[in-house]
Amino acid sequence: IEESYRWLTFWRTWGAYLGAFLGFVVITTNTKSERDVLFLIRCLFVALGLSVVAGLIAITGIWRPEIHSFIGLFLPPQIGETMYGKRIVTREWGVLSWFLGLDQYFRVNSFFLYATMYAPVLVMLLPIVLWKLQSDKANFRFLLWILLLILALSNLVYTTARMSVVGFLTGAAYYYMKKSKKTVFVLACSGVVILMLYVMIRPWDVSNIERIWQTVLYARGEGSVVSRFGVYKATISGVLERPIFGWGTERDIPDLLFPAGSHSYYLGVLYKYGFAGLLAFLILYWSLWKYTAPLPQDKSRMSSLLQYGRWSLVAAIVNGTTDVLDLDTTTLVIFWILMGILASARFIIIRQDKNTSIIYY
Repeated sequence: IEESYRWLTFWRTWGAYLGAFLGFVVITTNTKSERDVLFLIRCLFVALGLSVVAGLIAITGIWRPEIHSFIGLFLPPQIGETMYGKRIVTREWGVLSWFLGLDQYFRVNSFFLYATMYAPVLVMLLPIVLWKLQSDKANFRFLLWILLLILALSNLVYTTARMSVVGFLTGAAYYYMKKSKKTVFVLACSGVVILMLYVMIRPWDVSNIERIWQTVLYARGEGSVVSRFGVYKATISGVLERPIFGWGTERDIPDLLFPAGSHSYYLGVLYKYGFAGLLAFLILYWSLWKYTAPLPQDKSRMSSLLQYGRWSLVAAIVNGTTDVLDLDTTTLVIFWILMGILASARFIIIRQDKNTSIIYY
């Protein structure tokens, strides 16, 4: 590693995981009741609410501040001048960008470093907002959740984070598949009918598929695709050089706009920590999947939360395909706080069912 500021990125990532781990431990060991779970969810909603309001203010052009961060005062000048360092030194709520259909627009990132770090938080918390909508139908706060849902969806549109949207929709498909096989059957039949109508109206042509694919792929312009594939190629080459324990951090590569080990959570883990790190990472996620699983025999409010939490987790897993969730400390910590809440909800259900003959694993 030749770039001295990469020590900063290494220790920042290490500190982010340490903070996330401690937060997860504190939540899972101190959350004893449903009331505690609801309190933590309200805290997340306060953070989400502030973020989406700030995002809306920036999107509409009412105020687009440039805030010089406190930590920027302590960064060496050579670090502050890097692409990543500039994001830390000067915090903005978004940047002007271009997207197919929107043309030039304001790409919002609110309080986060990048729009691709803000969007995962939105798609992880949106299912929890939907859970509150479902559980508070007869409550005056129902209107508050509706407003929060609309603002969050509006912000999500202006992040133009395509993989986040794909993750959200994949999580929705998984949720409804588990909740009601009848609903899935109806949706599948509807999809087949729509496809057949399309074929009858417009003869099937491979070029049509290619055209649709290219439209989605190049929606942000050709530069985005070329840059990403260049990064992926450099990342795989780096993995082959150090396959077991990796490089420890991202690395700048000549003629590439972005560093190797970026733009994919899983390739990034493989590049930075090798196959040993990737194995540990997969075990960690398998444990999350296991210990936040809904309990089918239970029909309580907390069990319903776990079902919606599955939606959030699937969205995050899919999102990690092209976005690095640990690039922004806030994104990573929010993810682990949410996982801690879900794990705590499951433990609460198990404690309440102590006297039953069912043993949960």
